[in-house]
Parts: sequence; C-alpha cells; structure tokens
Amino acid sequence: MKPEPAGVTPAVLALSRNERNRMVFQAPDPVPAGQAFDVIAVNGRTPHELPDFVGEAAFTIQATGQDRLVTGSGSITGSVVRFHEKDVDHGGKDVRVWLISPTEPPGQFTARTSQ
Repeated sequence: MKPEPAGVTPAVLALSRNERNRMVFQAPDPVPAGQAFDVIAVNGRTPHELPDFVGEAAFTIQATGQDRLVTGSGSITGSVVRFHEKDVDHGGKDVRVWLISPTEPPGQFTARTSQ
C-alpha cells in the first residue's frame, strides 16, 4: 500500500481525480464556437488596426448582451490575429483561441473562437 502524501487530508484523498481537477481549474464562461462578436475595445481604447491586438493584450467583446473581457496574447497570421486567451485567475492557463478580423467600415473588428 502506498503511503499518503504529506499534508493531504483524508477528505482530499477521498475525492476522485476528476473532482480534484475541477477544484483546481474551471474554464471561464463558454462562448459559442465560430460565432463572431463585435470588439468594442482593446487595452481600454478603441481599436484602429490589427497590430493593436498583437502581444500581451486585453480586448472587450459584446457577447449575449454583456461586455466580456478576453485577456491573453495575439500574433498576426495572414489577414487575422490569432489570439490565445489565458485565464489570469489560474496562473495563465490556456482557455481558447480567438481569430480577430477587420470588418467594414475600416477600424472595426470581430472576434470568433477558432474551431
């Protein structure tokens, strides 16, 4: 029989591995895959061009009638920015990938999750 790890209570040992994982990390609110959302701000201001989303950034989308902040890091890939959303409340774990595209009129953008 294996010895119990130091500092682990019997209650924690009784939890299944799956239950322990849920206690450690829960993904942020889900968003529909592939649905385009209007970007209303990046880094607290109105976006003007794709490079505004490159590097460490935070952008705000209008989703289901509410503003939703997305934080992470973006890089230009062709005519879009591929943005890796991070969960800042849990050590920067990867959440999902967004594709940010320019729309008409110029200076407006949409973001959708990568499928």
